[in-house]
Amino acid sequence: MQTEELATQLPTHGRPIKFTPERLEQIRNLVERGKSREEIAELIGVTLGSLQVTCSRLGISLRRVVLGPARIPLVAVGVFRCHR
Repeated sequence: MQTEELATQLPTHGRPIKFTPERLEQIRNLVERGKSREEIAELIGVTLGSLQVTCSRLGISLRRVVLGPARIPLVAVGVFRCHR
């Protein structure tokens, strides 16, 4: 099941839905841009706990991309670990 489908199925109990499919895409974009969990929560108007729990339930990683010295994602420049 897609995360957008899960987001629309979360019970609302009469409350407005805070995590719409559009909002989830915004969260993914903010993580890719290197924003912290605290910054994302503030930007979208939810508590840090609510953001973390919802993203965890939907399988959205809030871990920031590790950047190399030139501010380029290490994966993009082909840095891999070799196990021997």
